[in-house]
Amino acid sequence: MTEIEPYVELHVVPQVEQVVQPVILAQESLIVTVPQVEPMDDVIEQLNRAKINDEISTECYNRLCRIFKKLIECEIYGLISMEKKETIETNSWLSINAVNCILKFSILTVKDPKKFYENICKMIEEDDEGIFKKVSKNPTWGVYEMFRKIGLRPRFRGPQETDPGKSVMFYYKEWNFKNDEQFRNLAKKMAKRPYDYNFIKNNINILHLLEDKEGICNYLIKEKHYHIIFQNIELTEYFKNNTKFDNFFWNKNMIQSILNNVVFKKKHDCL
Repeated sequence: MTEIEPYVELHVVPQVEQVVQPVILAQESLIVTVPQVEPMDDVIEQLNRAKINDEISTECYNRLCRIFKKLIECEIYGLISMEKKETIETNSWLSINAVNCILKFSILTVKDPKKFYENICKMIEEDDEGIFKKVSKNPTWGVYEMFRKIGLRPRFRGPQETDPGKSVMFYYKEWNFKNDEQFRNLAKKMAKRPYDYNFIKNNINILHLLEDKEGICNYLIKEKHYHIIFQNIELTEYFKNNTKFDNFFWNKNMIQSILNNVVFKKKHDCL
């Protein structure tokens, strides 16, 4: 007997907050329900507000937007489900009364941890804009860190037979939002912050590891500490490749040309 190939029907439904999961009605048919308006709208609006209010930096904003887009895709294909707690709470996502994370869900259920992990790896691998740091040994670490900063805690490790390794922290069956002091302390690290001389001096060796590279570069250029940027390889690459700095004070090529002709002192002498 010849096996019947499944076919896909797309059913458009009115606005919904949650994406309905794919449902197999028969062996020969697969029906996927697609929302008419993406449920991303409310989340992106909340992320925009958080960015405008300096609650999250540009880098964190870009990462969260990309992550949520991937979550929506994974939910449509039945790999995960996102559960939102209904609430009349209208305060900030940072409120002690908040019951959902900034991405507007409280529980993320992973139906296929292996495929979900592979999808997140693919998202990072295909990132040509430098939104995520690419770490060959543990590519999903940056996404795991973002989950922690928005209050998501993992529960129940995925099946042992398909476990990609104990060092992989993105292989779980469930993630729960926990609004506690640890969450609020970690969330503060996503904030866009003002910089000053003492902050730069005290963190001179780890500037490239901080989230808000745009804010750091803005401060260093404004205060004419160009040498600090060009003594740091990662900051230099970020500065050169970010079009926002093309017309910032001096042309970037001019700054580079000047710095190429300067004999730098040791790092601690430059501050």
